[in-house]
Amino acid sequence: MELRVLLVVGDRASSDIDTTVADAVAEIAQRTGIHVTVTTAQDDVCVRREQLARYHLVHVIGSPTFAMLELGRISIPLVVTPSSRPRRTHPVRRRRPVPSPWWLVHGRSNAIGLVNDGIAPSSHVLPLPLLPCVDVHPAEWASLRARSRQELGVSPGQTVVIGFGPATDRLCHAMRQLARSSRHDVMPVWVASGPRTGSAYDAPHQSLPRQTHVVGQEVGRRLLPAMDVLVTAGSNFAARTPAVDAANAGIPIISTPGDVAADFVDLAEGGSLLVSSDAEHLVDAVEDALQEAARGRTRRPPSRVVDSDAAIATTERCYSRALHRPLSGTTTLLRGA
Repeated sequence: MELRVLLVVGDRASSDIDTTVADAVAEIAQRTGIHVTVTTAQDDVCVRREQLARYHLVHVIGSPTFAMLELGRISIPLVVTPSSRPRRTHPVRRRRPVPSPWWLVHGRSNAIGLVNDGIAPSSHVLPLPLLPCVDVHPAEWASLRARSRQELGVSPGQTVVIGFGPATDRLCHAMRQLARSSRHDVMPVWVASGPRTGSAYDAPHQSLPRQTHVVGQEVGRRLLPAMDVLVTAGSNFAARTPAVDAANAGIPIISTPGDVAADFVDLAEGGSLLVSSDAEHLVDAVEDALQEAARGRTRRPPSRVVDSDAAIATTERCYSRALHRPLSGTTTLLRGA
């Protein structure tokens, strides 16, 4: 019997996740022969149960509707790939509880967060790999870095510290304090949320200092190779994170514990540090990383730390567990989740 899967893709804010998951599902369909129907309108699946009964599994990217969460009542497993941190809802008392959805989430830290927040049991959460923002061969990184630093006008001996994430008061204070008190010649670059397609040399944004360049995601990806230190905070569920680029290039990563970049913090390599969310601690961590670089610490050659097939394998494993059966006759039958 042919397996039929309904894939509901998210909105513009989850475009990276849409592409990553859709590519993985398309590859799985080609390998196993399952039939996949893709829709972009969640309202299309808010239909009668008789219409939904033709699907064996529903996979939604984004926030599931109430109708989707009720699919377990008609024995249709639901797989959710969130584009933002879901909220825990108060369970409705029923005689027969609805089976828990399965969760495919980018980043091990985010997967652990879903379990710790009580969103889902650990048996129903599988982490997808995080992808780089600048997906190039390691041999091309040096040339991209030279162009990015030239575009920013980086002087010899100057250090580029890139902050990535929402411009919260805490992080704005950290970047401001870094620019004012650092013992090194630092050029702060803040990659804020949203497209912000204007100049890379905008006026001060919110409470950031004037010497801080504020750019949006689009410009930020182009300037990312210029970084000497990466500061991230504010967990997100995007498929791509600059922490992967930094880890590939051996660049120090400074992350708060709840951020997805924490997956890539390595105290033994590159002077990366994991710090608390306090602004002063972030500044101290940057200073420590700069001092390590000033001592002549050798940066390892760029490499790749992400397996491109991992997303496909994890998605297929999630589908098989949710269905309690293999996707094709060539795999071993699973006994359950």
